[in-house]
Amino acid sequence: MRVESPSRLASPVRTAAVSIGVIAAAEIVAMLIIDVVKPPGFWPATLLDAIMMVLLVVPPLWLLVFRPLSRLIEARREAEEGLRKHARVAEALASENAALLRAEQRERQEHEDGLHLRPPAALAPRPRHGGADARTCASASTRAPR
Repeated sequence: MRVESPSRLASPVRTAAVSIGVIAAAEIVAMLIIDVVKPPGFWPATLLDAIMMVLLVVPPLWLLVFRPLSRLIEARREAEEGLRKHARVAEALASENAALLRAEQRERQEHEDGLHLRPPAALAPRPRHGGADARTCASASTRAPR
């Protein structure tokens, strides 16, 4: 079985050409049969023409137009379902990644906040001069060596 490309199957020009060709060929065959059979009267001839047109047109149109189109529709339906499935997976992954990112940002912020609360010893504030420490330093510097 030959698989045709979707663009060839769905071509509006191809569909129209096949439909016109099948209907024209069926009408020619129906008129030839009516000419040979020569039904009595207008309504029997019209009814015979309608029946023959349906019998002659439906099978080729089904094989050449409707079946390829139904296959194309089914393939597109499956592709859309696959896209929806992958979109759900991508959305779940994005939500998971966003949650991980928020947790990492929260952890980093807590770590930075902890650094601000406990400054390193080198950056710790030094005692101010004044009070007992200043007197001790001052009396030590004003004393004369003995």
